Amino acid sequence: MSMVPFDFSFYDLLIELVKSGEVPLSRIDEAVSRILNVKYRVGLFNPKASVLPVDGNFATAEAIETNRQAARESIVLAKNANNILPLKKESSILVTGPAANLLSVMNGVGRLPGRGMMKVYIPRTS
Repeated sequence: MSMVPFDFSFYDLLIELVKSGEVPLSRIDEAVSRILNVKYRVGLFNPKASVLPVDGNFATAEAIETNRQAARESIVLAKNANNILPLKKESSILVTGPAANLLSVMNGVGRLPGRGMMKVYIPRTS
């Protein structure tokens, strides 16, 4: 089973192998059966009611105030010492860190194409 989203080369190759008889269709049926069985056991086919009811728990005055407080605490002001802002096009800046070259991080998590594409942004410290 391929776990790489948006790369269908495995899919195309598997179809060829099934058509040629190198991979029996029974093997595909077995794999699908195991996947569906696991999903069934963890309850994906029997969705339960939300643990937290929507009514009265979202967009409340308390939630709005919490969001505003988080925004106030996360605002960063840059001092414009020596009038360096705005940066000139020919300026060079150093961006460093574990996610420095990951555009997906700069655009926010909502821009990630899928869980299979997610990367580890913070290195382990073991």
